[in-house]
Amino acid sequence: MASCITPSFGSSTSPQVKMTVELSSSTGNTETYTWYLDYVAHGYAASTKYKKAYTATLDGETVAEGTFAINGITGTARIASGTKTIAKANSSRTVSFSCSMAFNLNWGSTYGGTKSADGTFSVSGISTSTVSFNANGGTGAPSPQTKWYGTILTLSTVRPTRTGYSFQGWGTSASDTTVDYSPGDPWGSDTSATLYAIWKADTYQVLYNANGGSGAPSGQIKTYGVTLKLSSTQPTRTNYNFKGWGTSPSSSTVAYAAGANYTANAPITLYAIWELAYTAPRINGFTVDRCNSSGALSESGTYALVKFSWATDKAVSSIKIEWKQSTASTWSSTTVSGSGTSGSVSQVVGANALSTEYNYDIRVTVMDSLGSSDSTKTVFAMRYEMDLLKGGGGVAFGKPATRKGFDVGMPAYFGSAIFDRFGQEILNGMTKSETSGIDPDTTLHHAIVTHQKTPMGTGQYMYILTYFYGSKTVTSNRLQVAYPYDGSGSEYHRYYYGGKWSAWKKHVNEDEFLTAKPLFKLAYMKRNNCQIAASGNDWFTVANSLPAFSGYTLEGIMSYNNGFGDQFLVSYAVYGTKLLAYVKNHHPAELTFSLGCTLLYLRDDLKGQYYSEFTFNPA
Repeated sequence: MASCITPSFGSSTSPQVKMTVELSSSTGNTETYTWYLDYVAHGYAASTKYKKAYTATLDGETVAEGTFAINGITGTARIASGTKTIAKANSSRTVSFSCSMAFNLNWGSTYGGTKSADGTFSVSGISTSTVSFNANGGTGAPSPQTKWYGTILTLSTVRPTRTGYSFQGWGTSASDTTVDYSPGDPWGSDTSATLYAIWKADTYQVLYNANGGSGAPSGQIKTYGVTLKLSSTQPTRTNYNFKGWGTSPSSSTVAYAAGANYTANAPITLYAIWELAYTAPRINGFTVDRCNSSGALSESGTYALVKFSWATDKAVSSIKIEWKQSTASTWSSTTVSGSGTSGSVSQVVGANALSTEYNYDIRVTVMDSLGSSDSTKTVFAMRYEMDLLKGGGGVAFGKPATRKGFDVGMPAYFGSAIFDRFGQEILNGMTKSETSGIDPDTTLHHAIVTHQKTPMGTGQYMYILTYFYGSKTVTSNRLQVAYPYDGSGSEYHRYYYGGKWSAWKKHVNEDEFLTAKPLFKLAYMKRNNCQIAASGNDWFTVANSLPAFSGYTLEGIMSYNNGFGDQFLVSYAVYGTKLLAYVKNHHPAELTFSLGCTLLYLRDDLKGQYYSEFTFNPA
């Protein structure tokens, strides 16, 4: 709520007029205000038979005017009230209001004429919402878009990309599979939202070739990024054992076992590899985990618990477990006892040497009299490159997540400049300057120091601030304010509107104004046959031939004839609100005057007569 009240006169009990403005409702692009205009007496009634004229304005519009009878009122009386809806701008703005009343009465010994008051309040800007885009596993999502309340936004036509996927459109959740919006579609909601990319994964064909046998599995489809479980169907060949699948007809090394995982994102034909009635040792259920010396699992353990089962066609001859740092080339090892053609192992290895700072490869090898098989898994270092807070709401980099929010436990560097959404560098309060100067007519920077085209003249350095409306281009409507770079001087402003700049407007400082020299025009009327040689409204040039008056500035001269044959030269000077007139060979006279309308009489002391009337008006 905002209010203003006219000043008292005579005493604090004098009547006043008060205007009150309060917000009654608001939408995304308007605010409606209720206003009240009250006559306020302070226990004492005015005695007058005349109604008093009043006015009230709100946001540049007269909302009430008329007359009001105040006679006999001792309290507060409502003069008028109403509502006004004010359209919001793109940003908040200040709205003024005022009230006045022509009291035209004496209160005590003081006369009160028209008394006025004014005030201001702030109207918020138009509501906006934001449409954000999430690439949902891809990259290159469009930048967020701002939507003004009540408008239709065209969604960005930028399409994100994702290796191995085709972009389908946008959904309203990360798990959407049905397209809700396509690039370039209209968006009408005034609620902020995030749109998520919907992807269709690329697919690849996996074919099988029995390579001399029969009963190869049917082909399979591999989806990008999804591990394919190869068919467990094994082909057959008389007097041969199926070993697995290779990548060429001549392969002797098994690339994939039946039922193994295929992770490559590429089409492939797999060829059966055969051997005469023998299958190499099999290692199953192979797992590795960090643990302590007793085998209890621990993220900070320096041992590894190795578990697996094995099977052979021939009696097992050797079972070996090896380990090494992943980047090393030398293995440490231990042997595990075993007999027969099958068994299981649970073994603690590492000899307290598996540092939590490094990854380690664990390899198991099982041998029989005809061949061997091995399998390798990795025990990972205990590191916190990124950690998520338990229960959600927090993420940390380089440290454990211990609190909500974005937490960084390592140095963070931004190697390049940061730019705003219009492509302009964010200078964090610094001004932009260049040796050759920056043209203020075309600059897109908010704050510059330049000596080009400044309102004080080219070569004069000034600070210039630019405020853009709606967008930031050389054709955008905008306001500029200029200040002297050093020393004293005035503030200037101008506007760019309708494709062109306005002229610079100067705001004169108080100290400059007080030293400004008043200029006047002279008008006259004839009196007693007095005739002034110069014509009315002429400018009078400065003359140095007549006496100068101490503390005054000689402004001009004129001549007149007094009607008795005497010719006189009259000089006059202005100083503040004084005019000094001097008739040659007569006494000077100092006269008080006000600008406009005041008549000044020049008197011939010798003849005892007034000869002329003069009116001095502002130039």
